[in-house]
Amino acid sequence: MALLIHGGSPGRDERLLALFIEPLRSLDELLDRLPIADHTTLMGGGSNARVYEFNYAATTYVVKFVRAGTALVDGHDATTLSRKADQIAWIHQYCPRLAGRIAAPILVYRGDDGCALVMHHEAGYPLIQLLKDANSPAEFFDVLAPILTDLIEHGYSTSTISAASGSFARMHPDRIERRLKVIRDNLDRRLLDGAVRINGRSCPGLEDVLADLRARPALLAALDPPVLHFPVHGDLNAGNLFRRENTGKGGYFMLDPRGIVEHWDAMYDMGKLLFSLAGLHAGMHSGFAVQRCTAGIEVKVRSGQTHVFESAADRFPEFLASLPAFGRLIEGDPHWLLRLHMTTAMHMLAEVACRFSDTKPRTTPANRGHAAQAELATGLYAMGVLSAEHLLRLDDARLLSGTLTRPNWQEPGP
Repeated sequence: MALLIHGGSPGRDERLLALFIEPLRSLDELLDRLPIADHTTLMGGGSNARVYEFNYAATTYVVKFVRAGTALVDGHDATTLSRKADQIAWIHQYCPRLAGRIAAPILVYRGDDGCALVMHHEAGYPLIQLLKDANSPAEFFDVLAPILTDLIEHGYSTSTISAASGSFARMHPDRIERRLKVIRDNLDRRLLDGAVRINGRSCPGLEDVLADLRARPALLAALDPPVLHFPVHGDLNAGNLFRRENTGKGGYFMLDPRGIVEHWDAMYDMGKLLFSLAGLHAGMHSGFAVQRCTAGIEVKVRSGQTHVFESAADRFPEFLASLPAFGRLIEGDPHWLLRLHMTTAMHMLAEVACRFSDTKPRTTPANRGHAAQAELATGLYAMGVLSAEHLLRLDDARLLSGTLTRPNWQEPGP
């Protein structure tokens, strides 16, 4: 067992740190010592971690913890939460210009029974809110442009290494295959077998999608990034980027990095941003309308996926290409657009199992509990299979042409 104390202001955090002078024996003991009797449970996020907000000595803190053995998928486990602290330490050490964009934990508990991080609460609102009730995505892109420029110039580009052959497969198909058992155990088997039409389109099952991708070596080789970048985040959906309420402190901050302590593909994060625009945010908040009929299954985001979100998703690649910093990031990377779209489809499919691993109480307008989990997973599955099928039905020459448009997964097929 170990409690590591990271930074913290002696004046600001002295009273909290004084609660942990004596060694800890368990995660439960950590939670018992924290003054969280009047905590607020924060329900955001897509993992099985628990997050409590509490006030102590005129300061607002959060504690995020995962108990050992509670995760169904990689990335939701206590070890990954521990690595998040290591990744943040990396950012503070090697990307000092970004240190103010992601707060270092004050306390990190690592034990055989789990992991916990105690951090200051950051006041702000997620960037994705700029699209809610908006008439166009213009303000969202105006705010996002300097943020991505900052992250690229002072983060991703800080350090690069040559990418090994098979990097794309390691990051994406391999990850989905590790999660297949959870999907098989919980999702409608007809979907996995490719036995139904989805949104009017005849689609292969998930395992057939992966087999098709692996059977195209030229395509997989083109999907490999030329270089890997400094791991700035790893889960940069638009719900993990925040504008500060006090913009004089720097304008924006990030939450909840993936827990990566190795070089990574920056397009992984760009795909997460596109995923959040293309249906993740609206689907997770509003649920999915799943209608089973004789012709197959019709799946749509129940509400919230407005024309503004669709426009933002359609315009996102062009927006990226317009940023000078991004142009420098992709020099010598002719297939970045293909990798962006395929990465986004892979994120959709990888997220399916997460809906069953995340055991926080979920409700949608139509379901609760496991039924709500299955509804969200079905929507994400449809999103991913339809997007991947849209790409994989094209031959390699078309895919490598550099003129791809975003797969619209809700668009009826022929």
